[in-house]
Amino acid sequence: MNLARVTHYPLILLLATVLMACGEKPAGESSKKDTSQAVILEGDNVVLARVNGSAITQYDLEQTIRSTLGRYMTSRLDEAGRRKVLESMVASRAIAQAQEADLSEKDRAVIENKMQVYREELLVMQYLALHAPPQPVTQEMVREYYESNPELFGGKTIRTYEMITSNRSLKPRERDRMIEVLKNAAQKKEWKGWAKALQRQGYPVAFRQGQVAEEILHPQLQQFMQTLKKGETSQLVFVKGSPYVVRIVNEEKIAPRPLSEVSGQIRKSLVPFQLKKAVKQAAAEVLKTAEVVYEGGQKDKK
Repeated sequence: MNLARVTHYPLILLLATVLMACGEKPAGESSKKDTSQAVILEGDNVVLARVNGSAITQYDLEQTIRSTLGRYMTSRLDEAGRRKVLESMVASRAIAQAQEADLSEKDRAVIENKMQVYREELLVMQYLALHAPPQPVTQEMVREYYESNPELFGGKTIRTYEMITSNRSLKPRERDRMIEVLKNAAQKKEWKGWAKALQRQGYPVAFRQGQVAEEILHPQLQQFMQTLKKGETSQLVFVKGSPYVVRIVNEEKIAPRPLSEVSGQIRKSLVPFQLKKAVKQAAAEVLKTAEVVYEGGQKDKK
């Protein structure tokens, strides 16, 4: 894979988010390595570049490439591509150094806090990998999620309605007349024509039709419609002073996309749930021996 033509400035933005995770040395660090460390990471003693004395090593480069491109693409990256990544790391290190020089004490404290949080996340993930690895997502779990959430994959039921209501606010006498005439709505088959006939008789009525899921409908009306079956006519109800009679005229079921098309998507969405289970399991185990004191000095009960 030849990445020699890739402009390094977009890579700067991409790599800047992972440098801290890939062995980046602090911006003001001396170029001299700490030889007192008992463990030297492979390639960390091979310096590829220095930015104002801060070393970027072979280990840094390999970790950055692996984090941004993945193991497979890392093995296919040629020397020209690796050079571009290194140049991007150099540019990113220089930007970080420039920003660090201008940090206020508050900004520095915020960054230190974020680094501590990220360090804790890395430790948790390592603990889970060693002691409580998340269980894999099974095909049965995928199918259960698919069948329980068809609307997420295009499955839905389209319900259409007809409605007769008033076309303006009603006076008390008009309200009584509307109650009297609309109580017979269930006996009428063709509401549109009936509404026109009522209008000619002086009734302030309006005929509407649409889908139950329409956002323009008042929530109380939507909830009311959910109780009706296909072909069923509602009783006369008043919402904000206006009369309504509703009939569900049709239901059309739209099938979701085939499971074979969305199984990969579902599997990815279930991974965090499995991770959450693993964290809960691990937490229950380690908290058995951990001393936890909440604010106020009250100890957590084991």
